[in-house]
Amino acid sequence: MFQQLEALSKLSASRDQQRHGQSEKQLIDGLNLIDQAQAEGFNQPLRLQQAASLLTEAIKRNRAEIRAYLGMAYIFLLLEDHSMAQKYVHQALQLQPNNPLVRSFQARVGEDYQRVAKRRQELRSNPAARPTQTTAQPSRMTAADDDDIDALYDQTETHIRQMLRELMLVGMPQPAADHSGILRLEQALETHQANYAQIMAQLKKIETKLDTADLMRLVKPVEAHHQRYRQVISFSQLLKGLKDRLVTEIEQVKEITEEARNTQDPNDIEVLEENLEALLDNADGFAQEIETLQQQNFPLAGLEDLYEQLQERLETYQDALEETHSRLKA
Repeated sequence: MFQQLEALSKLSASRDQQRHGQSEKQLIDGLNLIDQAQAEGFNQPLRLQQAASLLTEAIKRNRAEIRAYLGMAYIFLLLEDHSMAQKYVHQALQLQPNNPLVRSFQARVGEDYQRVAKRRQELRSNPAARPTQTTAQPSRMTAADDDDIDALYDQTETHIRQMLRELMLVGMPQPAADHSGILRLEQALETHQANYAQIMAQLKKIETKLDTADLMRLVKPVEAHHQRYRQVISFSQLLKGLKDRLVTEIEQVKEITEEARNTQDPNDIEVLEENLEALLDNADGFAQEIETLQQQNFPLAGLEDLYEQLQERLETYQDALEETHSRLKA
């Protein structure tokens, strides 16, 4: 019994080591993406989403790694989502309450919250910060108008931050090679676009009274996310088409293999050999298509496994053809 427990413990330790190794790689890759985004001046919004996806996976594999929590805190700090930033800092504090880096992050989140709050207050209280009216008739704003537009500003900002949280926590959309998966992607994009249209309509109303530069900067990652969704859907449609043709080809090879095994006519050998050449040419074509898709840097959703099945079927067909050749030429 003890030996079994010892073996189980070693197996568990090996799995933990493997998970931690994967977590470390995802952590480093995620932090590198944050550095890259910073070097680019944050002009590529998807960099932060990619980083968030990697850091989230790193946390799942190793929940004791404070660097991943601080990386997520930094991402949300950049998005000025202080409640989420504080949440990740708090999780790091629970692990290492006396760590000076964690304490520094905690202070930085608090300072940035005060800075942003002060900037918003100045924006609303300073008439010079409001955009100049360009209409023929000057606008006469009442106190009620001010209150309404301030409330709409807060509501819109909350809406944008909710969308950004979802984007960062759910992660990047992944390709699908089946109809239901593509439909889910299309429905998700449709929902995101409807929310985005609502936000833009609110911003158009707000900008007549207040400066919306901060909100426009916040919404920028949402636009990039929609573009990513469109790319993934287009790629998924290519995947599905290639997957369907691979499945059909595999079934065809199975049928021809059975014909090769069952034939009793020596004259069939020439036709079977021609079939083999055609199937090998098709396999080369599939390989080239897969290689082209790989260059787009998206996951292939099991396509490579299907191609391996095709290769195995072709090898089986070759073996069956050799056996048939020996049997009928004997």
